[in-house]
Amino acid sequence: IDTSGYSPAMITNAMYITDSNDVLAAVQPRGTVTEDGVDNEFSAEDIAEMVNDDKTVNIDQEGIVAVSDGFWIATEGSGTIDDPKRPIKTLSLLFKTDKDGVIEQVVTLPDEVNDIQLRFGFEGVTANDNEDRVIVAFQRAWGSENNPRIGIYNTVDGTWKFAYYPLDARESQLGGWVGLSDISNAGGGNYLVLERDNQGGLDSVIKRIYHINVGNDIEDGATLEKTLVLDLADLIKTTGAPLYEKLEGLAYTPEGNVWLSVDNDGVSEVPGETQLWNLGQIYTAPSTESVEETSG
Repeated sequence: IDTSGYSPAMITNAMYITDSNDVLAAVQPRGTVTEDGVDNEFSAEDIAEMVNDDKTVNIDQEGIVAVSDGFWIATEGSGTIDDPKRPIKTLSLLFKTDKDGVIEQVVTLPDEVNDIQLRFGFEGVTANDNEDRVIVAFQRAWGSENNPRIGIYNTVDGTWKFAYYPLDARESQLGGWVGLSDISNAGGGNYLVLERDNQGGLDSVIKRIYHINVGNDIEDGATLEKTLVLDLADLIKTTGAPLYEKLEGLAYTPEGNVWLSVDNDGVSEVPGETQLWNLGQIYTAPSTESVEETSG
């Protein structure tokens, strides 16, 4: 995307994500269909449907982060455990690709986490400074849990840790739900998180950017503390622009700028514009930062 000489910004190059080496095709099925017919199975047929004849893939990619040797991509997954109306079709998955978009690795969640899958899964991904941890944001709380998880995947030993993100309470007059939409590394164990409700226009209240700290030494199962960085609803209202429901993309750049994008859902019952905003240097890291550990 070129933002330098165009207004609005222009997409100048794109690539396909491909399974040229059959890495996704080799993922193992899991789960079962229950005795009463509830489909909790991520089946071989489901996996086959994710890969086209030309090796391009059918995934719901909700987050991407560039690293030194390629990309990490988060896909949300489809289906909810034990919900007959929402059969399991895909898991929430992490893909590691090379710089050309060829899948090199597919990472699944631990079985005990997949066993409580909700269809609101991975919604954002980033990496730590050393690129030995990949951090994913779950959109909503799974199972009987009270808050969504922040997953921390160790790329060195292949293990997961999880922390919990404390969501704001619903404030919209229509109720709805509140969840996470993206996460971006701001350096030194500090991360920016995009939190929103599922309402738009006059019914929307929560569109906020928060700061959290997730060092490598974070305790598994910890509940994180968060600090408000910017209330986007207040900011957008001052411009006269509509308050979009799906503020879903967030990026912190090396220059310290924060970028925000809107998911227009293919113009299905939403405004047709896909907005990309540079919010500027709105964030200053706290003076007391947790130092990220080295690999191991």
